[in-house]
Amino acid sequence: RPVVQGHVLVSPRRVVPRFGSLKADEVQDLWALARVVGAAVEAEHNAPGLTFTIQDGVAAGQSVPHVHIHILPRLEGDFVRNDDVYDAIDKAEALHRVDAEDRPARTFADMAAEAAALRRRIPNLDEP
Repeated sequence: RPVVQGHVLVSPRRVVPRFGSLKADEVQDLWALARVVGAAVEAEHNAPGLTFTIQDGVAAGQSVPHVHIHILPRLEGDFVRNDDVYDAIDKAEALHRVDAEDRPARTFADMAAEAAALRRRIPNLDEP
């Protein structure tokens, strides 16, 4: 469930549970990709800013055992206090547990349309 419209996740290809388990080149690639995807998200949603965040470990609110960066397009006044975005991310992470009964469904078609819109803004992204 997205915290705000345009909220996306970027993750490395290799599945690792914690940020510290990534190799140096994976960290570099992950943040380089987050920069590119962030620019596309910002343009697609006419956002004047972005929040990039990682919840590293269960104690930090991580609910999926695969490192990922949250990228959120931000608008002036989208949260009463700017840091309230982190509480919203924590709440959304709890709903993303695979076994969460109240986890809202998103259709594959919705996600595919969002991905296609962002892909058009990233012209030279290599296919896997």
